[in-house]
Amino acid sequence: MSNVATLKIMAHEPAKDSSPIIRTATIAMVLLVKPEFPVNNLPEFLNYARVHNLTAGYRQVCCQ
Repeated sequence: MSNVATLKIMAHEPAKDSSPIIRTATIAMVLLVKPEFPVNNLPEFLNYARVHNLTAGYRQVCCQ
């Protein structure tokens, strides 16, 4: 399924045009910031990002 968070224009709407048939994975996601960053929770972080026009980045860590 396409990731609606990364594509601005899609030819279909995955949530409406698809039906889940099996769960293939469950993942945990963690948001980390430095202690001096002026937010304490996700809503504050999202608001800060909007106000300051932050760009997103990510790190993928995999252990075997």
